[in-house]
Amino acid sequence: MHREVIWAFVEATNQQNIPQIIELMAEDFQFIDTYGGIETKEAMITGWPGYFAWFPDYQIEISE
Repeated sequence: MHREVIWAFVEATNQQNIPQIIELMAEDFQFIDTYGGIETKEAMITGWPGYFAWFPDYQIEISE
């Protein structure tokens, strides 16, 4: 089950499908940025569009 969720999250992120990303995020989701700042799921609802604007070619690649 966890692998399916991980793959779905990666696919949604690579497609920049924000509604799907939000749906897949747990209620206690935490995004930790480069500087150690932590954002909640609620903050990421508005944060994802900005993130993709900064990094329009952002992709997650899993090698193993």
